[in-house]
Amino acid sequence: MPLYDLPIWAEDPTRFPTNGIAGAGFRFLAEEVLFARMNSDDFWRHFAAMRERIPEYSAHYVGHGEPNEHWIAPRISVDAKSREKAQVAYNLLVACLNCMDGNLFRVFSFNLALPRDQSHPEDLEPDDYSGLRHTQARPNVIPGCQLAALASRRRHLVYAIHKLNLSYELASTHWMHLHPRYFPKYFGVSASPLDHVRMSSAITLSYSAIEELQLEPRPKKGNPIKDKNSQWDPAARKDLDDRLRKADIATTDRIVWHRRGSLTRVHRAGRAADGLPQPWTEGRVRDRSVAIEDALLEASWLRSKCTTHRYGTETRSISMYDVVNVQQLVRRLILESTGFWRTLLQKTATLPPPATVATT
Repeated sequence: MPLYDLPIWAEDPTRFPTNGIAGAGFRFLAEEVLFARMNSDDFWRHFAAMRERIPEYSAHYVGHGEPNEHWIAPRISVDAKSREKAQVAYNLLVACLNCMDGNLFRVFSFNLALPRDQSHPEDLEPDDYSGLRHTQARPNVIPGCQLAALASRRRHLVYAIHKLNLSYELASTHWMHLHPRYFPKYFGVSASPLDHVRMSSAITLSYSAIEELQLEPRPKKGNPIKDKNSQWDPAARKDLDDRLRKADIATTDRIVWHRRGSLTRVHRAGRAADGLPQPWTEGRVRDRSVAIEDALLEASWLRSKCTTHRYGTETRSISMYDVVNVQQLVRRLILESTGFWRTLLQKTATLPPPATVATT
């Protein structure tokens, strides 16, 4: 199958698998790049060859071998039957990387998989090869490729990842803006109708990703999920717990739920997650540690009452903290159900391929 180059360089501290990472109808590959002493002949030969192919190329270093030697980041390519198939793989990889980041802090400014053989551009035009194409060198490319390969065999997972990624495109913030010490209340309730539409749509898309995973709360036998005293219907709780366990979600591990500033209509709602104060909860920072089930129930209420149907007074009280809460919930469900959550908790960029991901 032909090769298609992607505008991503892998800054992972481990080598890309020699035989690549295979998904459904594609395989991610990385060019072998040797250790090279800065300003050595090997370095300049590599640099000249890359500048010949990509005029904007600049070397990125990801590690070191012997003293004064550096490991140059390799470029990622994809082996696929057609450029259209390669583009599908690249789009999924970008969404997976953004899912791992939890935001759009790293923006991809060039979004085409380009045929290595430029004499066969397929559906591209000459202008598609112009512009800055050496756009991003970043860590965690290997687990990102592994997640994309795994997801490519599960259509519902592909849809969930793309929905979360589109939610980020509508409304996203860097995790530093959630830091309770430096930014105790970075976001407020907006008076802009455009912000209401943007944030509501981001929540709706995120919740739709939960539905793709089939992890949404469901009433049983016509009974409300929670009664007037905010007590769970036992059958609905058991049904949700069973599906969470089947998806390998650790229900004993709670999730951070951001509450900042004065109480809003969302916070006063009967379906709002309660939980326990966090160690840093103080003053305007009212963050809680909540059960996954209660977080899902608040997300369900937001989708049903605030963001999907005709907007009401509750919609106008939504803030970016509510958006982030639902996005972080979806992100955890996706990564934990696929076995990638522990990798992020361990703060490492290496990951043994899951059993369902072919790497040979």
